[in-house]
Amino acid sequence: MRVEITIELSYDFAYDFSEGLAMVADDVGKCGFINTKNELVIPMIFDHYPEETYLYQGFSNGLAAVCADGKFGYIDPQGDYRIPPK
Repeated sequence: MRVEITIELSYDFAYDFSEGLAMVADDVGKCGFINTKNELVIPMIFDHYPEETYLYQGFSNGLAAVCADGKFGYIDPQGDYRIPPK
């Protein structure tokens, strides 16, 4: 089996791509989204809790769940809230 790295290892966490975007997280608990060219297209401004109940599910029907200040909401692929955190 041959493994090829297509995106350099530069994040502490990286999740599956869905609808062309993948959530990535750093070592200080912030996350954002990259495209398939490894370009950060949504800034690392959301909270990341890998040990907590927040499990990233990816984009579905143009929305992704995110956490900000302990509250959850949904963003679109441009990073704009469609459902504000509550």
